[in-house]
Amino acid sequence: MKLWTTAVKYNSDQDPIPGDMIEIDRYFYKHWAIYVGDGCVVHVTTTGSGSFSNNNHTVAKVKCEPLKDVVRNNDYTVNNYLDNKYRPRPIDEIVNSAKQKIGENWHYNVLMSNCEHFATTVRYGCSHSKQGANAMRTMTFSVAVPIVLLI
Repeated sequence: MKLWTTAVKYNSDQDPIPGDMIEIDRYFYKHWAIYVGDGCVVHVTTTGSGSFSNNNHTVAKVKCEPLKDVVRNNDYTVNNYLDNKYRPRPIDEIVNSAKQKIGENWHYNVLMSNCEHFATTVRYGCSHSKQGANAMRTMTFSVAVPIVLLI
């Protein structure tokens, strides 16, 4: 049984254990999921049936699917990158929390409520997204620079 450790990234040839966060390389972004055992992950997906727009948010579904189907032809790593900042919840709580959310709607927003927010909330009990924070910084810089140049 894996105990609380510092963040470690593994190659995709190593097997995740229940409660691990899975980072899937989608070229332009990273998709995140929680490994729940038996080769399956729970994740938020905006693709396929069940996704629709509602008041500037995409309403997505929380699904449990085989890891190999979610990864497809992409690379993935086990990346519990916040383990050195937050204590992960006990493994059974992570897995049960993830499974309880299956079928729920998720109000998806790339900056404030994305798949990484979902995974960190389930694992640590708090919402965090490196991608969302980086996108916010990029957007702020993209808007601020033209304004400064105009002054």
